[in-house]
Amino acid sequence: MVVTIVVNYLLENFWRQLALALIIWFLIRQYFGVLVLYVGRKLLSTLDHASWVKPVEKDVVYLYQFHRTSTTPNPSPFCIKVEAFLRYHKIKYQNVFTQFQRSREGLLPYIVLNGEEIPDSQLILQRLQEIHEIEPNLSPHEKAIARAVDRTVDNSLANAIFYYKVIYNKDSLFKVLSSLMPYLLAKLSFDRIYELTHHRLSAINFLKLPEPAIRSGLEDDLDALQQLMGEKPFLFGEEPVDADFALLGQLTSIYFTPYNKPIEGMLDEKYPILKNFLTRFLSDLFPEYRLFY
Repeated sequence: MVVTIVVNYLLENFWRQLALALIIWFLIRQYFGVLVLYVGRKLLSTLDHASWVKPVEKDVVYLYQFHRTSTTPNPSPFCIKVEAFLRYHKIKYQNVFTQFQRSREGLLPYIVLNGEEIPDSQLILQRLQEIHEIEPNLSPHEKAIARAVDRTVDNSLANAIFYYKVIYNKDSLFKVLSSLMPYLLAKLSFDRIYELTHHRLSAINFLKLPEPAIRSGLEDDLDALQQLMGEKPFLFGEEPVDADFALLGQLTSIYFTPYNKPIEGMLDEKYPILKNFLTRFLSDLFPEYRLFY
């Protein structure tokens, strides 16, 4: 009834008819565009490599992650974190590269091992440590600190890196994606990345912070990590722990992106220990990328 009254009112003269036409055009443009993107995602996901892979080989980790880039093993810090862990501990695995496939929880990376699907990089590492009986040689006190550092890297540091990689440099990110894939796929990928990043940062009011405050917080995290590492090869000694794999993923995902970002200059000028950790550890685990390090 209300809709009928409003429509009849708008049709009474030319300007109101024009207003109604603009409203209809806007709604079609908005919702038809969303429909096209949704159908496009569904269609491309059915053509995705991941939809053809059957994870059936016993005791093999099937790692579902984004595609490689030309200069890094993966654009996602969490994918790098998991694959680096698998390589370091020499766990047999098979990559399943995908752009749209997700776990039941909507996450990437995820793994399938002997029929068990495990989402979230931290849960993946914990489960693999249980299965392969991997226990870091740390005291209870060191384990507590390592846990706090790991959460700092994958939350506080990660939030700043996501901001500079996606929000601050959104035009550059889309340009890079467009150079790597067809326009429609680049558009779908960019929209998905931007949407998830914006949601993640908005949920904690991170985007309300002024950029100088974000930069200052990023430097505070890097200062703390460099002080903790000191002259050791890894954060807690001679062997890497979860926090080292997390740090490797976060630094790799931003340092080698082909557009301007502050962390590159920070590592080059102020944090030589962290830069050495990045290039050394990455080169050891992913020797096929040594050309870029």
